[in-house]
Amino acid sequence: MTIKIRYDGYSSDLSHPGDRRRVGILTKDSDFEIVSPSASDYDVTLLSCNADFKKYLSTESSKPILIDLIDGYLALRGKYLQDILRNMIRSASNKSRFSDFTYTNHLARSLRVSDGCIVPSPEIRDQAIPFSKSVDIILDNHMELQGVKYDDKSSGILWEGFGSNLKHLKECSPVLENLLEIYDMNLHVVTEKTFYKYGNRFIKVETSEFLKKIMPKAYKRVTFHNWSVENMKSIAQHCKFAIIPIDQNDVFAGSKCENKLLAMWSLGLPTYTSETLAYERVLKSVGLEDCLIKRAKWKATLEGAITNKVRLNQVRNIGMEYIAQNHQEDILIEKWRSVFRRHLK
Repeated sequence: MTIKIRYDGYSSDLSHPGDRRRVGILTKDSDFEIVSPSASDYDVTLLSCNADFKKYLSTESSKPILIDLIDGYLALRGKYLQDILRNMIRSASNKSRFSDFTYTNHLARSLRVSDGCIVPSPEIRDQAIPFSKSVDIILDNHMELQGVKYDDKSSGILWEGFGSNLKHLKECSPVLENLLEIYDMNLHVVTEKTFYKYGNRFIKVETSEFLKKIMPKAYKRVTFHNWSVENMKSIAQHCKFAIIPIDQNDVFAGSKCENKLLAMWSLGLPTYTSETLAYERVLKSVGLEDCLIKRAKWKATLEGAITNKVRLNQVRNIGMEYIAQNHQEDILIEKWRSVFRRHLK
């Protein structure tokens, strides 16, 4: 029997990464059909964090309503200024309610009323458990990034992400500027041409100008690329490794799951990250503690990655093997199938 999923996501055509890499995977399996938020014929409702929760949860439903909680918003509980500001911004676009005062209040209230949620990591699961009847872990699908042929003569370093996250490059930008010059390398930044500094709505920023500000001494060695799957794969083959710096004072960013690390591994790139709970858990589980970087160790770690070709290839192979064993499409689809079937019993 086909399971019809009424899905309220980030894009109507499932092209947004938050749709494409998550529920979008189910379009490849005939057991599932994704229907529009306005559909009347459906079996289960799945709400992204872009949905108006109250619209669906304010009345009783005989059919399950689940929330796809892909970020650690609940980590901001107790961080009142950030939490209040996030709620104000989201309430202005009907993604929260001013009356809830903070966004974590709104989210906690919605989780309590819903039938369960899907999260991408044990860390976010632990945040959600006090509020949700049922919590399941399913990571993103990164199959679209696989199949890159590595160029042994590559001399690039890759950073990828939303423009609003470029600020995290400040965590290691002085070190990067120095190493790019010493070793005649380039930093490839794959992101949006412009982005908004706050709430994806306020203060528009030109990516190129922002990069000039945070890496003024080596800006000529920084190349900006528009984000696309094709660009990601094309650029990755010319990079030695990828980096994922995270501002250690940013609670929300520090609570994120390991999806970006898995995306880089899917590209076949050795990847070096700041210390977060999720990155630490995954890297230690495969013996790659040396890829987890303390704030003061960026120079030593990246210099080692540049000069130690043998270890770099070991790191590459370990990451790719982890993806092959744990994050193929059939594994992820089966996890989604299990969640929906359990809620539809």
